[in-house]
Amino acid sequence: MRKACYNRFMRNPTVPRSLPSIAALVASLALAVLLAACAAAPTALPPTAAPTSTPSPALSQPLPTPTPFPSLHLQVGVYAENLLQAPRDAAAVVAVLPFRTALVTVSEPDASGFVGVRTDDGVGGFVKRADLAAATSFLYAVEPSLTVTSAAPSSSGPALFSHLVDVRKDAPGISVDMLYATADNFLGHVIYDRDFCLLQEATLAKLEKAQALFNADGCSIRIYDAYRPYAYTVSMFRESPVGAVYLADPKNGSAHNKGCAVDMTVVDRDGNELLMPSRVDTLDASAWRTSPMSAEARRDLDYVQGIMVRCGFVPYSKEWWHYTDSRSSFYPCLDIAFRDLAIAVDAAPPAVVPPPLRDGRKTGYVSVSPTPSP
Repeated sequence: MRKACYNRFMRNPTVPRSLPSIAALVASLALAVLLAACAAAPTALPPTAAPTSTPSPALSQPLPTPTPFPSLHLQVGVYAENLLQAPRDAAAVVAVLPFRTALVTVSEPDASGFVGVRTDDGVGGFVKRADLAAATSFLYAVEPSLTVTSAAPSSSGPALFSHLVDVRKDAPGISVDMLYATADNFLGHVIYDRDFCLLQEATLAKLEKAQALFNADGCSIRIYDAYRPYAYTVSMFRESPVGAVYLADPKNGSAHNKGCAVDMTVVDRDGNELLMPSRVDTLDASAWRTSPMSAEARRDLDYVQGIMVRCGFVPYSKEWWHYTDSRSSFYPCLDIAFRDLAIAVDAAPPAVVPPPLRDGRKTGYVSVSPTPSP
C-alpha cells in the first residue's frame, strides 16, 4: 500500500513533494509581493515653501484704457487746406477744406506723417497730422511784429512799425464774428480764408478801455471785422457794386489794412445786439449816422459812439459800425495774408468767455435802458 502511494506521487509532478517545499514557495511569493509594493510607492519629497498668494483680478488695479489715436474729432489746424486723394504731397486734391473744418480720423499717421480723415458729409482723404488740432483746442495767430513800408501804391513814406495781436487771445471777453469769413456779408460769399481777428496792439489797448466801460453797464463789444489784408481791399473794391462810398480806394489803402479800424456793435450779457439804425454791413443810407432812426436806435448809437470817441476812436459817418484809431497814420498798410500767419494751438480755454453769438434778425434787438452815461 505505501509503495503504491509513493509510486503515484512520483508519477504526478503537480503534487507538492513535501510540506517544506510548499512553505518555501509561499515565502517567495510573499517577498515578491512586498518588493512590488515598495517599488510602486512614491518617493517622499522634502517640504516646499507655501506659494505666494496672487491677488484676485477683481482686487487688482484696473489696466488703463488705451487712448484711441489721437481723438475721434479733429479740426483742420496749422496749414491744412487741401484734402488729398492719396498720402503724398503730389496727390490729387479731393476737396479744399475751409479753416477749422471738423474732421474724423480714420487711420494712424504713416511714415510720411499723413493721416486718413473723413469730413462730416463722408468725403475721405489724407492730410498731414501736423496740420490738425484737437477739436477742443483754441487756434490763435502767431502775432507778427515788423517794420515795413506801406502796401498801398500811393504811399511813399518811411517804413513804419506794426505789431498785430490776436483779439481772441489777448482780449477774450470781446466776442468775434468775422462776417467776411462767412457768406453773410454784402457780397454774399466767403472772402477771408481764415477768421482771424487782428488789431494793432495799441489799438486793441484802446478797445479794451472801451470794453471796460461797456462792461460796467452790462454790455460788451462784438467785432465783425478788424485787420484786412490789402489784397482783399483790392478784390472787394473791384467786385463791390457800391464803389468808394463804402469801400476804401485801393490806391490809398484802408485803415482796416493797417489793423487799426474795427467794425463793431455792442451786445448785452446774453449776446443780444443793441438796436442800431440798420443791420451791420448794410451799405446804403440807412446805415448813416445822420439818417432818420427810432429814438431807441438813436439812443443806443449815441451811447456806443460816446464811449468809443472817449477811448480814442473816430467814427465814420456812412457806417455806424466803423471806428478808426485816431493814430492810424502811424501804421503802414499791410498785405500779410491770413494763410501766411503761423498758428498757435492752445488746449487751455480762455480765462474769460464772451457773450454768445446771436443773430438779431432771429432773436431781435435790445436797447440800453436807462441810457448809461458815457
